[in-house]
Amino acid sequence: MLILLGVLWTVVGAWTLISARRHRLRSIPVRGEITNVVRSRDPEEMGTLTFRFTTVDYRDIEVTSNTNAKRLPQRGDRVTVIYDPRKPQRASINTREQRGLSMGWHVTALGFFLLVLGVLVALNVL
Repeated sequence: MLILLGVLWTVVGAWTLISARRHRLRSIPVRGEITNVVRSRDPEEMGTLTFRFTTVDYRDIEVTSNTNAKRLPQRGDRVTVIYDPRKPQRASINTREQRGLSMGWHVTALGFFLLVLGVLVALNVL
């Protein structure tokens, strides 16, 4: 059972990393501005960031996204936004957390740990 869970979480983590990389490769960086910040009262829950940016073809876009960043930007802060020119609403602030890297690596590491633990248990090493 541990081996199956390990494989599952490793695949989910790897998929998250691959998706984040594809998004970064297609994305264009532009300057944006934070227009609203909603902090969660519970540290376990995500906050919400709203930011605005102008695409390279001069369209104004506003996006709201969830974040679990430890330090949230303030309203009015200038940020670097990356967006997919085919789908500008698929935009994120160019931070490790917002790009999906942090979660992807954590999930992959958890999966790998469970996989190794499952193999060790199956071999009666533990």
